[in-house]
Order: sequence, then C-alpha cells, then structure tokens
Amino acid sequence: MEETDKVVSEKHGGQSTEEDRASDDDGAYSSQAGAEMKFETPEPHIILPLDDPINGGEEPLRGEPEGLNPDHEDEAAEAVIVFMTAWAGFFFPLSASIYFPALNTLAVDLKASSELVNLTLTSYMIFQGVAPTIFGDLADMTERRPTYFLGFVIYIAANIGLALQNSYPALFLLRCLQSSSST
Repeated sequence: MEETDKVVSEKHGGQSTEEDRASDDDGAYSSQAGAEMKFETPEPHIILPLDDPINGGEEPLRGEPEGLNPDHEDEAAEAVIVFMTAWAGFFFPLSASIYFPALNTLAVDLKASSELVNLTLTSYMIFQGVAPTIFGDLADMTERRPTYFLGFVIYIAANIGLALQNSYPALFLLRCLQSSSST
C-alpha cells in the first residue's frame, strides 16, 4: 500500500471513499483498491480575429451578424433619429451662450437687478451639471430613446415658456428646467 493510501485508510477507519485518491505524475489517479482512472486535459481553443494575418492565409469570414437587418427597411426612422440628435446637439449648447447679450435688457424689462439675472446663468450651469445623474439613471432604468425624447420635449416646452414669460421667478425656473433637459 502506498503512503498516501495509508493516510487515507487511517482517516476513514481503513475504508476508502471516492474523494480519497492520490494523483500520480502522469495524470492517473490511484485508489486504495489499486484501480487507475485516466483523465484527459482538453486542448485550449484559440480564437483569432477574422482579419488576423496568422489566420493561415485563409479568407476571413464575412457576413451580417444575426439580428441585423441588412436591407435597412427602417431608413426613415433612422433619418429622423439622426436629424433630432444633430438638431439637439446644435441647439442645446447654443441656448447657454445666446442668452448673454440679453442680460441687461432682461434686467430692465423684468425690473430685476443684474445680480438676479446673472443668478440665472449660475443656476443654468448648476442644473446642467446635476441633471445628467437624473437622466442617466432614467435612461438606465428605461431606454435611451424615450429618455432622450422626454428631455427634448421638456426642452422645447421650457423654451416656449421662456418666450412667453414676463416675471423673474418664471425666468429663473424655466432656465433651470431648460438646462436640466438639455443634457
């Protein structure tokens, strides 16, 4: 009896179990009964990129992955999405800087101090910095498209409200709403 088999026998009162095996160097397991079991190690699979020059000179596989529509039947919807994204990408930053020349005129028209009107700029920047945490979480919980659409609708509504307002509190709140939705 081998030394490892003696240790196994002493542990379990002389009886061997399936777990009590000692490994030989050649990959065979020997048990107390002396029977050997062989096992084989599977060869590792190497996955090469399709355009890898080590590919043995074979032409890389080409084709559409499953789930993609190669005919692009929904080109109109894609065009609308691209247009809305480009439109928003142009107007959202523009709404922050186009406001600067009108600060003195707004202070006179709303009978507010220039410090209060400048506070709308500060609040715009603060809300523009905080809003991505809210819209980002909302996009993670739902989907990106409805969240983007919601932000776009709020932005348009805030701009219409800003055009029609004639009080400082309305200006302040609508500027905060405008900056929040423009993220």
